[in-house]
Amino acid sequence: MEKLEEKPGQITEYREELNEWGEVIQVAVTAERFVREQGVSRDCHKELLNQPNMDVTTEKALDIKNELAEFVEKESLKANDDERLLGSSEIIESVFGKLKFLEKDQPKSGLTGLYSARS
Repeated sequence: MEKLEEKPGQITEYREELNEWGEVIQVAVTAERFVREQGVSRDCHKELLNQPNMDVTTEKALDIKNELAEFVEKESLKANDDERLLGSSEIIESVFGKLKFLEKDQPKSGLTGLYSARS
């Protein structure tokens, strides 16, 4: 029984570190989801910083938050004022996956035949 009580006690020794890493993961997941769903546009880093899960208190999480915001800001400069760039290749990969699925039914006619058959 003593050994069983020792284990949870060891975990509580790392409470601060676990909280810190929890916040780091929270920031990383929030930033990744934001860019994947919203894309990248001018000044989108400001909107990223205002996401609810970006409110963190630990030093490591604040550092990661600032680094990610700086990266997103740098990438956002590639977009024109009225433009939103893809933040993920998931959409492109999905389109190619669907295209390959359709091509499977048209092995002899190829890509051109596939499009002319659907027109």
